[in-house]
Amino acid sequence: MAQAHNDLIALPNAPLWGASPRFSVRWLSNPGHSGGEIRRARMECKAAGPPGSLANPSCRAHFSDVTATEDESLPPMNDQGPAHHAAPATAAVPIYDDSFELQFSPNMLAKLETRRSVPMRAFDPMPIPPEHLERILKIAARSPDHGRLAPWRFIVIEGEARQLSGQRFDALYAARNPGLDDSKRDMWTLYMMRAPVTVVVVSRPDPTSRIPEWDQILGSGAVGMNLILAASAHGYATQWLLKWPGRDPEAAAILGVQAGERVAGFIHLGRQTERPADRARPDLNAIVTHWAG
Repeated sequence: MAQAHNDLIALPNAPLWGASPRFSVRWLSNPGHSGGEIRRARMECKAAGPPGSLANPSCRAHFSDVTATEDESLPPMNDQGPAHHAAPATAAVPIYDDSFELQFSPNMLAKLETRRSVPMRAFDPMPIPPEHLERILKIAARSPDHGRLAPWRFIVIEGEARQLSGQRFDALYAARNPGLDDSKRDMWTLYMMRAPVTVVVVSRPDPTSRIPEWDQILGSGAVGMNLILAASAHGYATQWLLKWPGRDPEAAAILGVQAGERVAGFIHLGRQTERPADRARPDLNAIVTHWAG
């Protein structure tokens, strides 16, 4: 069993980060011990000067000795008490001025400021490499998720599956509309063939969870937008639509959408062949208020 130690360390002129000067170091080698033992620490710092001063801070490090070799997997460090919603404990690490998270990203901002949906006619038919699509989906799944329920999933339609899905949509649509004009009998096949990849975002809230259903439904919107941004970072354009095949339960069931699930959107993606003109964007004065009490 690990032994805990509390050591007070004076660090004159040491910098403090943020309004709450507290940081954690996950694993620290312990030169005072032999046999490859490892020491982990949580460190809290307070300035000794007047309020707002960063002078002469003292830091109390809470150490725990853990016997482990470099080859052994080490248990995670948890600074937050019991894990939230029974999720695995994770460790916090220091953030410094040159950390990746704090870096200014002009290219990322430029992408965000100019991103827009493209018309379906503007997709190049060139397939998306599997490794690109996998990375896009992984990034999409890193979206806000209250309760860590993943109340959504993806259905990927690419290659020959595009034509097959379209043909089945057309058959169902024709059966629903006996007087359908001949010019529209293949419209869903043409629709599904326009982009090289379509990702169907499916909302699947868990009614037994204590997380509000509305929170879970909003999660499918967050994961869809994250997918769009990930695709943009890879150089792919997108179009998020929710047409009849996604709104009709029987049509959605063709893709495997089950009872209790609902399609949030068909996100079509691929390389774009044209740059559409931008549309008018909301005036911030009309949509932003600053609450002051």
